[in-house]
Amino acid sequence: MMIDTPQVKNLTEQETTEIFIQGAFGDKASQWAAATLLYSQCRYGEAYEWLELAAAQGHEPSLLLMANMLIEGLGVKRNMRTGHKLIKQLATSGNVEAQFALGMLFQKGRGVRKNIRKARECFTSAASQGHAKAMIMIGMDHFLGNEIEGN
Repeated sequence: MMIDTPQVKNLTEQETTEIFIQGAFGDKASQWAAATLLYSQCRYGEAYEWLELAAAQGHEPSLLLMANMLIEGLGVKRNMRTGHKLIKQLATSGNVEAQFALGMLFQKGRGVRKNIRKARECFTSAASQGHAKAMIMIGMDHFLGNEIEGN
């Protein structure tokens, strides 16, 4: 499962240094920027460390990327149970990206038993908040005949 990370533009050395300095002083947006920069360079272990700092301040995109990295084993030991738990907590709290991600896990049976009904519920929750990919997944389910009794 891959999730979208912000596109990292070509930064000057000074801009990159500033991100890391501000992140070191606790700015969660800079910690997120540092993490996504390192992630884009496939420096997953370092990225995970910056994500932990931002996540400790309640930065939900950081928690979601951490969960993905746990599920995939990128930069950390693979731990599908903890990754799934983090995504489920975020989804339950209303995080639309986590609702979509949880739907994908249920649809593909990644770290959980494949469950089309639960996948559809997650996609429906995300779609009701305007998540375009969730809307597409619901449409694809209909197109492919993955109908759920009662829906």
